[in-house]
Amino acid sequence: MKFADAAQARLHGLYRADDPRIAWLPDAPDAAEAHLRLDTSCDLVIGYTGHRFPELDVFVERCAGDAAERGHADHRAAWDRWLAATGTELLDAGAQLGAHDRLQVYLRGYYDPPAVARAFAAVGADASPRLVGNALALFGVRTVEMMGLELDDARVGAAVYLALRNRGGAQAAALGDAIGFLASAIRPRGGPGAAIDAWRAVAGELLATASEEHVYVSFDPTAELRWVKIDVGARPLALAGVLGRRLGLPCGAMIEAAIARDFTSPSHIGLRLSGDAPALSIYHSLI
Repeated sequence: MKFADAAQARLHGLYRADDPRIAWLPDAPDAAEAHLRLDTSCDLVIGYTGHRFPELDVFVERCAGDAAERGHADHRAAWDRWLAATGTELLDAGAQLGAHDRLQVYLRGYYDPPAVARAFAAVGADASPRLVGNALALFGVRTVEMMGLELDDARVGAAVYLALRNRGGAQAAALGDAIGFLASAIRPRGGPGAAIDAWRAVAGELLATASEEHVYVSFDPTAELRWVKIDVGARPLALAGVLGRRLGLPCGAMIEAAIARDFTSPSHIGLRLSGDAPALSIYHSLI
């Protein structure tokens, strides 16, 4: 069975059945996950090793061209400028397909703050090399591991991802403190300290691990720092329910949808902090 058919069948009822982009994806991705949110909306996340990037490039161009033909923003030029600024010597790359033609494309490599700034300046996204540099210093890493380009109808957005080692115990506590410090800089639309309070409520449980893993901390790399997201590795589905209750989030529908589709062993759990209420989600492998 082709991947497009298998993905549509597995995501039936969660992801829009009439999205033609799934059929345009290169077949046999190296990774594929469902990204399930509290309201049971779902994105499809796919990944390909670096040597397959030309296939993904064709896919992005086709998506952008189709959107333009239907009267939406034409992001093909922005995509080309971004690639010219970043280069295509990649470890791997991928895309996240969402509702309303939303598309995020990510590149995995090793990017220093000037490279991040150049990449996003090329598409008019105001990434701050100072913020990126400060975040690298905060977590004791030298480079950004992934850059994401968000292509929505009305905007082009930026995201960067740091890969951080988590060994549990005291090291996890120190990592939690560093994430809290970063989150404290988010603009507090939800009230003073809303993001940091949410993080402190769940940091211990979310970062607890019996084995070494990588935690991915992603954020909006602009001076405003509108959001920070933390993705941890494989966790029991029940933990998502525990975290949701601790944060005061309605997680029942997401848990029920996950059980109904046998998404019971999440590949990772994601927590997004912003000036508004936190957002909790799970990812489950489709292959």
